[in-house]
Amino acid sequence: GTTGNYGNFSVSRTREDKVNAALMRVDMSAVGYEEESFAGNGTATKWTLTYPVGQIVAILLNGQEVQSGIWLADSDSAYYYEEGTADIRQDPDEAVLTSSDTLIFRYRKFGANHIYTDDSTDISTTATAEGNSGIYQGVFDRAGIGLVQALAEGDAIVAERKKVVAEIEYETDQQIESTCSQLRPGQLQTIANSFFSVTSGTYLIREVSITDVFGLWLRFGVKAIDATRFTGVIDYWKGMASGGSSSGAAVGSGGVSGSGGGAGTTFVHEVTLTANTTISTPYAASAGARLTVFVVQGAGPYTISFDATEFAQVVNTNIAPTSGSVTAFEFAGRADGLWWPCAMPITGMI
Repeated sequence: GTTGNYGNFSVSRTREDKVNAALMRVDMSAVGYEEESFAGNGTATKWTLTYPVGQIVAILLNGQEVQSGIWLADSDSAYYYEEGTADIRQDPDEAVLTSSDTLIFRYRKFGANHIYTDDSTDISTTATAEGNSGIYQGVFDRAGIGLVQALAEGDAIVAERKKVVAEIEYETDQQIESTCSQLRPGQLQTIANSFFSVTSGTYLIREVSITDVFGLWLRFGVKAIDATRFTGVIDYWKGMASGGSSSGAAVGSGGVSGSGGGAGTTFVHEVTLTANTTISTPYAASAGARLTVFVVQGAGPYTISFDATEFAQVVNTNIAPTSGSVTAFEFAGRADGLWWPCAMPITGMI
């Protein structure tokens, strides 16, 4: 591409595929569930849960699972829920519960299978340049993986696709470039063209078309793009493991080694509750770093809060009351030295 042995050169630069904010959507079954219990009082036939319902896992009456259905859509069920609301209704044909009855609801929160990540710096720069919000959000369905993996893939997508894509097309043939028959999709090629303001850079060949010219020689059409395009979460993690611009922390049974790090550093902090606790962490926040806090419920049940000098805007601190339940809180580090929540808490059992 630097020798000039080509023709019909064209350049396209577009924001069509730009993504600086990603909403990742996983299977609801990959999300931990909430559990709430209610005692009958002889009159109640409707109960309000703490969170809106995204999916019912099970409804237990005195330890026995009962049939549930969707309000105004299903029939012949004992209890009904409406997706996106926190209300549970009892079927009129069911006996009203008394004080000797216990009703347990196991459910997944509405929207709990979504996780959001973005690049705030790129959003701010884009907003200044374009005079709008600067947000280019993509929504991606990721079946078969969990929220932590989805967050990593979302970070990888944003890291690569926030860049403006340059697409190059040109033609060459065996008459002017004898080695063009070696061109294949997947190869990297250095391309430069001052007339189109294409400075020398590496491009990924995406497509090669071959045309016969009067049976005398072959003409090749080439389409290439910037090689810094998103290729997958595996490559993202490989990049972290190999050093590069990221420095992965070593995860062990007690957490991670190290007390601070740059962009891409991942920390894990585990807290087992023996009393009502204000959570702090030994890991300092920095721009681009990640922190997962695992909170294990004790026999209390106990409540938690987060140290306001280390964490910002942690508004959802509800954890399951069952002893042994684990709630995972995901945070992203910012340049202001605070850990910011970047996903809804996930609750499960050990």
